Amino acid sequence: MSKSVNILAIETATNSCSVAVNSGDEVYQQQEIGQNVHSRVLLSMVEAVLNEAGLSVTELDAVAVSEGPGSFTGLRIGIGVAQGLAYGARCPMIGVSSLDALALQAGTTGNVKAGIDARMGEIYWRDYEVTDKGLAYLGPAQVSEPQATGVDQGWQLVGNGWSAYADQFAEMGLQVPQMLDAQLYPAAKSVLALAQIKYEAGELIDAADFVPVYVRDNVAKKAGEK
Repeated sequence: MSKSVNILAIETATNSCSVAVNSGDEVYQQQEIGQNVHSRVLLSMVEAVLNEAGLSVTELDAVAVSEGPGSFTGLRIGIGVAQGLAYGARCPMIGVSSLDALALQAGTTGNVKAGIDARMGEIYWRDYEVTDKGLAYLGPAQVSEPQATGVDQGWQLVGNGWSAYADQFAEMGLQVPQMLDAQLYPAAKSVLALAQIKYEAGELIDAADFVPVYVRDNVAKKAGEK
């Protein structure tokens, strides 16, 4: 980046809650994994990383947050807190795809398929080519049943969407590899790294205009059917 800016990043799209902030070149992150941890730990994590970095809310240049896809409750909590912080800091927001963050965490280059458990027998997923220069999209973000995701042995998999349906993939003759937590859940550090690129490109959003990206637009109907 042309100059140092302070960005706080929040990731709450899955059964993981993490917050990261940079102060100069130093990055501070806290993360906790568990069912519905967001409402319990998010605010304390924000306070903790700001204290570690020696920053106040008013010193933030932007607040980044996972815009989705992912857990509807988690996204609403994360975005709500991020909007409150942005209002307090009088700074813009930056939206980062949860799938993009995961792809960045694959720890490899080549063809990467990032997937998040969408519940109701489906996976949020997107295909990427990961290079030393960053991420290139190989298609749009989608939600579908496991057998429609196009998984084969040529893809590096990242995200909890694949392990959640490992039995179904096994029936298709595909073995889902064991993944570390760092590859199962999107992390705020990755959201922060992508947000820094967006900040430099001027991809900023007013807090009042920020909306999540759900991908699935018929969740209410499907939940009712269940």
